Amino acid sequence: MQALIAAGYTVYAVNPLQASRYRERLAVSGAKSDAADAHMLADMVRADSHQLRPISGDTADAEAVKVVTRAHKTLIWERTRTTQRLRHALLDYFPAALLAFDDLDAPDTLELLAKAPEPVAAAKLTTTQISAALKCARRRNIPDKTTKIQAVLRAKHLSRPPAVTAAYAVSVRALVAMLVTLNEQVNFLHGQVDAFWPASRR
Repeated sequence: MQALIAAGYTVYAVNPLQASRYRERLAVSGAKSDAADAHMLADMVRADSHQLRPISGDTADAEAVKVVTRAHKTLIWERTRTTQRLRHALLDYFPAALLAFDDLDAPDTLELLAKAPEPVAAAKLTTTQISAALKCARRRNIPDKTTKIQAVLRAKHLSRPPAVTAAYAVSVRALVAMLVTLNEQVNFLHGQVDAFWPASRR
């Protein structure tokens, strides 16, 4: 549509209800086809264009904002889907991680899962490693949270066979890497939305 407007064509917005009423007025057969609908719409514009509203094209600034916001929204959806895949994987072989970490897509969670995606390795995480990740993520009550996370990770839980656990750990590492990148790009595009917003509307 925008390409047609940019090329100099006048584009009219036709409400489906309007088209249906016009079709009934012409007593067109109930059978529908693309060719018949195209002919009907062309006739409608020719005869009643004064009752239709032409669509005005967006300015270049508005179009740029749409492009960036659409990309931003798409990456947020992709991050949500990837987080859900990570949650399902952990539930299958490392449910303690779901008890230890509140936000699976948070920077501190991703850092610790990247270091120790297996239950045995996670149980060996030191208080220094855990608290360092929490500090980087600017968490509050770091000592209490560190103690809680370490206690949950070191508690006894049912485990899967080593080969299965190793396979899950590989997939979790990949999902964690994807989430790290998605977080970076979501934040980047969030800033770009403001950058592309027309100065006259700020």
